[in-house]
Amino acid sequence: MDEKLKILEMIESGKISAKEGLDLLKALEGETHTEVKKIQGPSSGSTKKYLRIRVRSEVEDVKNVNINIPLKLARLASKFVNLVPKTARDEMEEQGIRLEDLKLDEIIDTLEEDAEPLQLVDVKGDGVNVDISIE
Repeated sequence: MDEKLKILEMIESGKISAKEGLDLLKALEGETHTEVKKIQGPSSGSTKKYLRIRVRSEVEDVKNVNINIPLKLARLASKFVNLVPKTARDEMEEQGIRLEDLKLDEIIDTLEEDAEPLQLVDVKGDGVNVDISIE
């Protein structure tokens, strides 16, 4: 309920439009519905996979990071490759990276189908551990 009040206050103060507020409220309702489904438990055979990014630090100034990105969201994000500014795209091409040649959908399909967790990055040093995996 607190989030809805914050959204209404943002509309009232002019920080967001009424349309944006409505979209946010609808998204909140969707989240609530999703949370209820999660409480009921996943269906048998559920194979949700996540890109997991973990940074653990023993260094005082460095904060720990724990990010979980559903692969379905990564698939959606892959559609936005065309939104990368031309200057950035040109710079990447100079380094031999052509975004148009990346077959992100195929990569994500493979990652979703693979039943085993996959360790992508595991770096330890100077009191900081970085772990990136697909689980």
